[in-house]
Amino acid sequence: MKLLAIRFGDNDFARTFHTFLHVIDNVGINQYQCVTYAQTKQKLVELCNLSLSGLYWLAQNRLNYSHGDGSIAEYLTIKENNIFIDDEVVKFLEANASTGDNGEFHVLDTTGHTGSIIYSF
Repeated sequence: MKLLAIRFGDNDFARTFHTFLHVIDNVGINQYQCVTYAQTKQKLVELCNLSLSGLYWLAQNRLNYSHGDGSIAEYLTIKENNIFIDDEVVKFLEANASTGDNGEFHVLDTTGHTGSIIYSF
């Protein structure tokens, strides 16, 4: 696994997702790879959903945030269709190259020779 992306429909939380991707990169992206992409996605979704509200408090604006009647933990929840790996990342970026994705597609790219890059598209 060289490319990992998370799509979340609210770009206000980019810093939270970037922090999550930094943690994945620091630990080693391949530590999270399973036998199949489906298993890998399931593992990453579980880890992400357990981590995001804490990372929001640590890395973003630390304000009391409530989305409607729910808590930040309920709001910052992803599913397997929000995770993109390797070729899926490339296909998404190519398909949306002309319009972008409003900063809602967060990418960890470990393909470079000088280190990893984390960005939003």
